[in-house]
Amino acid sequence: MKNKDELLNEIEIYKKAREREKNARLQADQLLEEKTRELYLAHQELTQKYQELEKHASELELFQSLSRISQGTQTLNEVLQFLVDAICKLEKWPVGHVFLLKEGADKELVPSDIWYFDSEKDYHELHKITSDMHFEIGESLPGITLATEEPLYIEDVQNDSNYFRAKVCKNLGIRGTFCVPLKCNNKVLAIVEFFIPETHEEPTKGFSLINSFVRQLETLLERQQAQEQARESSLKLQQALVEVQQMAHHDPLTNLPNRRQFELTLKRNIASAKRYHKNLALLFVDLDNFKSINDRLGHDVGDLLLIEVGRRLQANVRTEDFVARIGGDEFAITLDSTAMEEAEVVAEKLIRSLKDPFKIANHDIIVSISIGISSFPESGSDYITLHKNADIAMYKAKELGRDNYKRFDITLETQYKKQLDIENDIDFALEKNEFFLVYQPIYDLLTKKIFGMEVLLRWQNDEHGLILPEEFIPIAEERGTIIPIGEWVLKEACIQYMKWRNEIKLDCKLLINISPRQLKDKSFLNSVVKITNETQMPLDKLEFEVTEAVLMSSPEESEDVLKKLSDLGIKIAIDDFGMGYSSLNRLKSLPISSLKIDKSFIQDIGTQGSNDLIVKSIIALAKELHIQMIAEGIEAKSQLNFLLDQNCPEGQGYYFAHPLTKNEMKKAFLENAGQFSDSSTPPKS
Repeated sequence: MKNKDELLNEIEIYKKAREREKNARLQADQLLEEKTRELYLAHQELTQKYQELEKHASELELFQSLSRISQGTQTLNEVLQFLVDAICKLEKWPVGHVFLLKEGADKELVPSDIWYFDSEKDYHELHKITSDMHFEIGESLPGITLATEEPLYIEDVQNDSNYFRAKVCKNLGIRGTFCVPLKCNNKVLAIVEFFIPETHEEPTKGFSLINSFVRQLETLLERQQAQEQARESSLKLQQALVEVQQMAHHDPLTNLPNRRQFELTLKRNIASAKRYHKNLALLFVDLDNFKSINDRLGHDVGDLLLIEVGRRLQANVRTEDFVARIGGDEFAITLDSTAMEEAEVVAEKLIRSLKDPFKIANHDIIVSISIGISSFPESGSDYITLHKNADIAMYKAKELGRDNYKRFDITLETQYKKQLDIENDIDFALEKNEFFLVYQPIYDLLTKKIFGMEVLLRWQNDEHGLILPEEFIPIAEERGTIIPIGEWVLKEACIQYMKWRNEIKLDCKLLINISPRQLKDKSFLNSVVKITNETQMPLDKLEFEVTEAVLMSSPEESEDVLKKLSDLGIKIAIDDFGMGYSSLNRLKSLPISSLKIDKSFIQDIGTQGSNDLIVKSIIALAKELHIQMIAEGIEAKSQLNFLLDQNCPEGQGYYFAHPLTKNEMKKAFLENAGQFSDSSTPPKS
């Protein structure tokens, strides 16, 4: 049995062991607490870093999304919806909304349908209130943001008496609101509004990030707008180029190919015809009397007529044929693989196709055309030659009476060359003294004495010899050269008349033809007065001849001039009467002293034709109106007898005398007291 000391010793050892165990346990608890704290801190640090990484990743994804936007075709509203969704999710803000500028205004904001709501609460009341709001510039936070164009923040909207959505925000646990403008090219497009919850500890921390994102989005929008403008400009440029090409090669009125495109096409067709040994025909089509349609009905109707004529021409040729408008009232048609004889068939078809009236602006318009035809290779082997020869043939068709066609042949080229020479030389004929006058006597058919004489113009050209008036007068009329030529004729005739008057006591009337261009010339009356004064020509012996067609083409203008001439004492004769369909009222209103029956009626009288009745009627009309009557173109005894039977007082023609030179005319006055002889044939000149 252990003694007391041994027991006390064991107890002491036990106590020490317990003490060591207690100390070891305390040390273990302290170590565990330290490790736990370290683990907690490490966890906190990792959590914070994770959150930072997660936010950084979200921010990175947010900015990366800009590149996806830049590659897409989103509308502005789609971009704004993305902006609101992305920022609210990133910052964990419950609500986002966009105000847009009112359409047509830049100082008023209106709510849009662009919203973001988290799923935790019911934001219906906030949506309803906001959807009814409009802000003028400078009004409330969105309006102030529009005015300053800078981001603005209200930290506590719940206690802001000026913020009228304060109550609903308080109910929803919303503490602040943040507005940021979205601009493009320095112009505000929208105001984006974010609502910040009470639980958000540092709401302003993300503002700089948001501003940065918005600025980059603005840059992107500006770039997209610039790209869109560049695309639009490119499209407009392409469209403009197409339009320029269209305008360069097409007639703007009819939309047919124009002269330039016609030339390119014809040259290409000629090259093809040469390569493949094919025929090719060219038709020049010109509307007859188109100017008169313009003058009577106006240019608008004329333009519509040209459009319809172009359509009808196209409708009457093959689809592979080419129709172009090459001038005012001129069209050209190329017929591929077509010989001259086939082209003539086409020309006849085109002429027939225009017989039906065109119904334009309540008018039934009937037109005719003249067509000239040239062909490859017969009429030429290049563009210039074919073009020229078709043009020559077309003008020949007009000379033949219009509503006709003419194929080119070599004789036409000779005539055309002469016409060109006349056009080139006529301006200098006066200077070169190449014009001269001849005179055709007009006889009193009862007394057989010379009653008057008609002045006729002739042109002795160095190259072509004697050129008759019908060849050069139309050209002079068209070029305006007829004005100085007409003045020369009047002056020269008056000088010669006064010379005869002094030498042989001449006392008959002097008839001078006046052209349409002269009647329209404003200086004509003054010129007549000046010349007659200078030459001392007795005005009661002077008689001006104007054709019936001239009176009908511009009756009011002609009537005014003729009355002024009559007031001077100059008599007026109507030439070629019966060809212009004058009305009786027109004749009564004009100061007419004489009617000259056109020679086309005189030629066939006495042959039991209708001309007998026409001539009788004209003579009777002249007597009824107390107007002197002169028959032109008397060439046979039978014609003279018929006219004498009808009591026609005066006449002229080859039966009495051809046009005479001034010396021959003087001789005619002196011989037989100026009488004609039925048994003699007068000399020709």
